[in-house]
Amino acid sequence: MGIRIPDEAWKGWERLRKMRNTLAHGDLQQYRQLTDPNGQHFASERHRAEFAYRAAVRFIYDIRYPSR
Repeated sequence: MGIRIPDEAWKGWERLRKMRNTLAHGDLQQYRQLTDPNGQHFASERHRAEFAYRAAVRFIYDIRYPSR
């Protein structure tokens, strides 16, 4: 698409995609071991869900409103 996505947003998107794939394929063991892009474990499922929401919204926002 030729749109530059900031590194932080891209790393969040990659982690979110990995989270989605492990859940979709039923690999709950790997899902529980996934950390945030900074390598920190999620404190709870709520924190994991909040990360997923923020990562998706940020990625979509960066596509919709790219920095030039």
